[in-house]
Amino acid sequence: MPFAIIKRFCVGLATLLACASSCHALTHLTGNLIVEAQRLENFSRVVFGEGSNNYVAPTPVEWAQFRALAQSLWTGDTNAAATQATALGYELFTFTDTNWNAFLYGVRSQETNGSPVKGWGTYLVNPGSAVPALIEAPHPQWDFRTPLLAAEIFLKSGARGLLIAGAHRHVNGDSTGDPCDLTNTIFHAVHEQWSGPAATNLAWQVHGFNPANHPGFPVGTLAVLSTGKDGDNFFSTNLVHLDQRLEWNGIKSYAYAKNLATNAPLNLLVNEGVDGQTFTNLGARSNVQGDFCHAAGGDFLHIEMATFTRTNVLMRSLVADAIACAVLLSRTNAADELTPFALAQPAWENGQLRFQVPTERHRAYRVELATNLTDAPWQPVRALPGNGQSLSVTNSLPAGEKVFLRVVNEDSPPPDN
Repeated sequence: MPFAIIKRFCVGLATLLACASSCHALTHLTGNLIVEAQRLENFSRVVFGEGSNNYVAPTPVEWAQFRALAQSLWTGDTNAAATQATALGYELFTFTDTNWNAFLYGVRSQETNGSPVKGWGTYLVNPGSAVPALIEAPHPQWDFRTPLLAAEIFLKSGARGLLIAGAHRHVNGDSTGDPCDLTNTIFHAVHEQWSGPAATNLAWQVHGFNPANHPGFPVGTLAVLSTGKDGDNFFSTNLVHLDQRLEWNGIKSYAYAKNLATNAPLNLLVNEGVDGQTFTNLGARSNVQGDFCHAAGGDFLHIEMATFTRTNVLMRSLVADAIACAVLLSRTNAADELTPFALAQPAWENGQLRFQVPTERHRAYRVELATNLTDAPWQPVRALPGNGQSLSVTNSLPAGEKVFLRVVNEDSPPPDN
C-alpha cells in the first residue's frame, strides 16, 4: 500500500477514534411530559427520599461546570451540552410531548436500572419558545404533585424553561437538599443561569400546603401567592394578574403582604380586606431564588397551592390554566395578529352551557359573562390558555336569569362592547 494512502487511512482512523471518544449518543424520548414528571417525583420518594442519605451535593467546581452546561442548553449548543453533561454524570436528551406536539431538549442524571445516579434534578428547554419564563418545582414529593403541575403549566404556557429538583428537601436530614434554602444546589445554579440579565426570564415557582396545618387562613383558601420579597406592600402586576385568573377558575386565592393596610386598594383587590400578614408562613421571605431575582432587578412569583388542587386532576388542570394565562400575560414581546374566531356548538344542559372555542397555541383567553348588552359590566369567569385546537368550555349560569357570554383573547385590546 502506497505511503500516502496509508497516511490518509491512519488520519481517517484517528478521526473516527476521536469521534468515538468525544461524540455522545442522544437519548430520544417520546410520550407525556406530565407522566415523566411523576416518574421524576417518585425518585424523590424512593432513591432520594426523606432521610435516605443518598444525596451528594455538588462541589464548587461541579456547580460552576453545571452552570456552563445550563448555558449551552439554553443557547442550543447541543454538542457542547452533550460533552459537558457526560463529564458531570448527566446526559443530554430530547423529549417530544405527543399531547402538545412540543419538542424539548433536556439534561438529566445518567440512570442505572431505571433510576438516577445523582439527585441534582432534571432541566428542560423549549427551543422554540417566545415566552421568557421559567416554571420551577423545587420540592418534589414534599410538595406532592408539584412537578406534575409545573410540567402542565410549562406545556400550556409555552414557557422557555422547566426546572424539577431531584431530591427530597430533607434527603439527608432537615433542609439538606432544599434548593430554596441553599445556593449550592444545581437547581439554583440553573435558576441563576437561566434567569438572564436583570432576571428578565420570570420565575414562577410552584409549591404546596395543607390547609389543615393553617387554621388561621380564611375558610376555603386554595392558593397563597407572594413575590418572595419581605418588603412592605409588594404586590407586583404579575401577582395581581395571577390572583385574578385563579379566582376566575374557582381557586380562592390570597397573597402575603407585610404592613399593607387591610383597607388599602391593593389589599382589597387581592385579599378582599384580609390582613396580608395572615399568610406570613407561606410568604417565601427567605427564598434564595426570589432573593436572586430581586437583587438582579426582576420579579419572582411564589405560588402555594392547597393539597386538593394538586392531587385532583381536574383541579390541577384549572390551576395550570390560570397560571399559564398569567405567564402568557407577562410577555413583553408583542404577539402577532390573531385570527378572528367565533364560538361554536353551544349546548344547554342542567344549568350549564357548553361550547367550543377555536384557539391558537400559547394565547391567553378569558370567558366573560354579562346580564345585558347595554350597561351591565362584563365579568370574567374563566381563564383559558389556547393549544391550537377547539377547546370545550363548560360554565354554570345563574338560574332563571338571561345572560350573555363572550370569549376575549387577552393578547388583543379589550372589545368596545
